[in-house]
Amino acid sequence: MTEMDQDLIDILEDPRLNGACVYEPRDRLDSCIVGVYKRPSGCVAVYDYDLLVTTNAAMMDDNTSEDLMCDAQEWVDFNTVGAYLGPRTPIVAIALENCVDAIDEGEHIINLEDGDYVVLNPFNDI
Repeated sequence: MTEMDQDLIDILEDPRLNGACVYEPRDRLDSCIVGVYKRPSGCVAVYDYDLLVTTNAAMMDDNTSEDLMCDAQEWVDFNTVGAYLGPRTPIVAIALENCVDAIDEGEHIINLEDGDYVVLNPFNDI
C-alpha cells in the first residue's frame, strides 16, 4: 500500500465521514480507492474501475472459467457499479486516459489529485 493509499484510508475513517460506505473486503479493496469526492450528502470514496476488476479477478481463485477477467468485469459491473447503497454510495470511475469510448456530453467527470475520472455510477448528486 502506498502512502497515498494510506492517506485516503485515513480520510475515509475520519469520524466526520460518519456513514460513508466502503466496499468489502477492505483488506483487498481499499487499495482500489483513488480519491474522496464531496457530495451534498457527504464525502464518498472513489474507486478505480480497472483496479476493482483486477482485484476481483485475483479474489476469484476458485473460478474455473477460461476468461477470468471477463467474469471479474461482469461481477464488478453488476454487483458494484450497479449497486445503489444509498446517498453515500461510493463512486466507481475510470481514469479519463483509460476511456476507450468517446465521452458523451453529460458524462460526469470529476477531478481528483491524480487526474480526471469518468463516473460510471452517477446515482445521485454528483
